[in-house]
Amino acid sequence: MANEDKKDFNAMLNDSKDMPKFQVITDEKSIEKYGGDRMYFAPPIDYDRNICFDCCMGEFSAKK
Repeated sequence: MANEDKKDFNAMLNDSKDMPKFQVITDEKSIEKYGGDRMYFAPPIDYDRNICFDCCMGEFSAKK
């Protein structure tokens, strides 16, 4: 990556950005698409943990 020296990925993952938070949505198309009028926004580190967990569980179940 050309800008690798400018990015600190650990800092980006650990920056919670005022999360977790819930947001009420009013757009009817979004409510139909997602099945409700509230959205949950998790911090970036939670997404990373879920992806790592899914990858590890996929490898574990493939070994059986």
